[in-house]
Amino acid sequence: MTEQDAQLLVGDGPPDPESHGEGPCWDARTGTLYWVDMFHRALHATNPATGADRIIETDSTVCAPAPRAAGGLIVMLEKRLVFLDPATGATEDVATIEESVSGNRANDAKCDPQGRFWVGTMAIDAADGAGGLYRVDTDGGVTQMLDGVTIGNGLAWSADHATMYYIDSAVGEVWAFDYDAASGDIGNRRAAVTIPEGWGLPDGMSIDSEGLLWVALWGSGRVVRFDPRDGSAKHEVRTGADQTTSCCFGGPDLDQLFITTSAYQLDAAALASQPRAGGVFRAAPGATGLPTDAFGG
Repeated sequence: MTEQDAQLLVGDGPPDPESHGEGPCWDARTGTLYWVDMFHRALHATNPATGADRIIETDSTVCAPAPRAAGGLIVMLEKRLVFLDPATGATEDVATIEESVSGNRANDAKCDPQGRFWVGTMAIDAADGAGGLYRVDTDGGVTQMLDGVTIGNGLAWSADHATMYYIDSAVGEVWAFDYDAASGDIGNRRAAVTIPEGWGLPDGMSIDSEGLLWVALWGSGRVVRFDPRDGSAKHEVRTGADQTTSCCFGGPDLDQLFITTSAYQLDAAALASQPRAGGVFRAAPGATGLPTDAFGG
């Protein structure tokens, strides 16, 4: 397996133990990397070309953004899905997810190639099997696709739209499902990648143009490229921040890998040894990603 180090893009300063970076996505229309600092209720808009980083405040825990085909973004908050105008911060409610489930929140989300938005949930205390996976159609209708999820995390779809990949971090696997592009139905769940013991927990994920998966491994400070055909590890990108959370491809040629990390609840010793924890990193790993899928509603 080949190895490389990522370079810090955002976060050059003392780490904040309340900072929890997540949900990176690339908006090619504006050359913007969007990502969230979940518990600070902050949506970040970063220009990788200049390093400029703008914060859009939200009114609750913010989990993940995605481009909207009609303009602006769709953003998953704690329990509310909203359209958001990044120029003004104005929002419009679209749907709620698990509104009546006390103690749960959304955790990660992403659009599929047909413009639907998929949201994974979890219990705030990470209770076993308390969360689910939901599909939000372009008309705003919400359908529960899986139950019994503990920590709903990374999502990806193959270039031929035949396979969906999904992570429940507590399981330590990347699941593959048969995916029906027309209906949005999934089935035939199986393990595509099993994370070796001691490698950390699988968290956020992206897919490249060759169909290989880039999985952020919480607890190990790296993103690893896996081949879902045989589960083998091919390449790793190290951040130096143990709590590596997610990744996405971006840049004009989709050949840059952007990586979010967390400093959340690290003690003083860990913060001292990981001065870049909570930062956003960038690497050129020699692979290219697929274009970011936008919400079609």
